[in-house]
Amino acid sequence: MLRAAGSCGLVLALFATGGCKHEIKWEDQKITMFEVGPFSAPIPAGWRDIHELVDKSKVPQLQATMLMAEVAETDLGFQTNIIGMWGTPVEILGADVSKCEAVAAEVMKQQKATSAGPTVESTVDGDRLCTFSSQLNDATGTYRARFHGAKILFLQCLRATKGDPIGDAGCAAVWGALKAKVE
Repeated sequence: MLRAAGSCGLVLALFATGGCKHEIKWEDQKITMFEVGPFSAPIPAGWRDIHELVDKSKVPQLQATMLMAEVAETDLGFQTNIIGMWGTPVEILGADVSKCEAVAAEVMKQQKATSAGPTVESTVDGDRLCTFSSQLNDATGTYRARFHGAKILFLQCLRATKGDPIGDAGCAAVWGALKAKVE
């Protein structure tokens, strides 16, 4: 789903832990804003920008902004994350899609996921907004694609299907701030 830097391939940013307990170590927090194109939001408490991981080998080379929950949710099997992208549909999805159903279908196809609910189209400050969700193994993805001129603000939240209050709260906080702010 995400374009890897310097590559035409797409990557699903899901941090597998294999159910093993592990510790995530962070540098001192310096990044306090989640910035995606002309949109920005404060990073919620308990979340960090992945560029502040101590082990830089764990940071994927993405053309995106990415946050992870600060604590390892070891019993969930992966690390909850939020990814934001800004670009044209071709730059983000690899396809020239303009209808909400086509955006959702392209994401499902690329991630080999199944739809987990209806695709909803609405508006935010005159911009078209597509909202949909997916199911892939034990992960649920919630997606928002906001068409702003010729570009899209694309937000992907991945969290455990069995329940993840940290993920739910973080995704809601970031989206609430992003949808309200255009610089």
